[in-house]
Amino acid sequence: MPDLVAAMNDSSSLVRNNAMRALMVFTRYLPKPPARKIQVPSQPLIALLNSCVWTDRNKSAAALAELTETRDSALLEKLRREAFPSLEEMERWKNFGHAYDALKILGRITGMTEEQLLKDLTSQSRRAIFAAAQIPRSPED
Repeated sequence: MPDLVAAMNDSSSLVRNNAMRALMVFTRYLPKPPARKIQVPSQPLIALLNSCVWTDRNKSAAALAELTETRDSALLEKLRREAFPSLEEMERWKNFGHAYDALKILGRITGMTEEQLLKDLTSQSRRAIFAAAQIPRSPED
């Protein structure tokens, strides 16, 4: 784990991308504790949400979407404070698949129920999530 976390600060976007992909796999095991406790730190992932490199933002959002599944209030508040503008921008990405994880995180930050959030995500409706986050919509949203 420490090597993967360190790799998220590598100067190569390919190295960062692969490290985050591996960490994403680990995050999927967190709700079902394995024999050994795995802890994926959120801070490096949050920092990469603010990167200007698309793969940094995309992969960190995917890993954080997994980590926010438990709706840990401290993590959600940290995301609100440190990455809300980036998440707001990401949720407007034209490709819904690329925006999906940011939408999921924002829905959780704003307190939407998981049932409503998944319903909106399944129907590819951004309106309720925008409303919950109090984000002004443009005509194409």
